[in-house]
Amino acid sequence: MKTTNVVTLVIFSFLFIGNIAFSQDHKEQKKDIKTALSTGEIKLSITGLEDGMKLSIKADKKNDKPLVLYIPKGVSELKIGSADYQKIEISTQQEIKIDLSKLMSQTVVVIQSSKQKLIKGTIIMENNSGSTKYEFQNAMIGVK
Repeated sequence: MKTTNVVTLVIFSFLFIGNIAFSQDHKEQKKDIKTALSTGEIKLSITGLEDGMKLSIKADKKNDKPLVLYIPKGVSELKIGSADYQKIEISTQQEIKIDLSKLMSQTVVVIQSSKQKLIKGTIIMENNSGSTKYEFQNAMIGVK
């Protein structure tokens, strides 16, 4: 009888501690896209649509940890080079959620009302070892 109680207690303790460890490792993190990009957790592909009136924003997660990204309400600037003027603006009327808790990639389309726009083409951004790399595919940036 005593051995059964001890074994039962050990099993419950193991399960309880295991669940705590599992939930800590797999707890979903909420981060804005600029932070997730700068920490190297995601790769972003941003494409100008409809002459800059819309942006397609694709986030690719670079590990298997749950992650929920958001684009804050208002205007967010993303640098696309080292100079201050090398940027694009993402403008939103509300916070946009990109849920990568169970997916490795997701795309959202946002309507643009900012001045500095990606009119056409795609910009791919990825941070590796603290250095952000940019790839421009027929990208045209301008004020409209």
